[in-house]
Amino acid sequence: MTPADPLPFDLREGTEADRPFIFDTWLLSAKDSQPARQAGRHFVAWHKAEMRGVLSWPSTVVRVCCPEDDPDTILGWTVKSLVFPERLYYVYVRANTRRLGISKMLVADLLDRRDVLCAARLPRERDGQGWRISPVAEHVPSTWRYVPQIMTHEP
Repeated sequence: MTPADPLPFDLREGTEADRPFIFDTWLLSAKDSQPARQAGRHFVAWHKAEMRGVLSWPSTVVRVCCPEDDPDTILGWTVKSLVFPERLYYVYVRANTRRLGISKMLVADLLDRRDVLCAARLPRERDGQGWRISPVAEHVPSTWRYVPQIMTHEP
């Protein structure tokens, strides 16, 4: 495969069968966050309620990245709303498939938008020195705003 070749991945709409994996990976990722450590044991119940709310809104779009030949294997997913102003709630990519352009594929329809509200923080990765911003963040427009409260109000 050369850099000009398309990646062997497909994007598809999320289904009800994907929801348990999306819910679990979103919650596990969030449990490692600073707000979770500050909130303590109440964080899990509160965040579950927020995630259920976001996933139930009619404006919410779930996109899943999978191998071309295996639509049941989830490599990554995103939860967003395309109602103006667009909202990016979360992007997840499996650790063993990071740095392959999956997250960029998942948010490609938002990259040309200026006023995206993000509940998701910029992706970070651990290196030998600690945490650093992931290279995927280089593609995020500087006009996007981090507004975690968007998860509590339907657009």
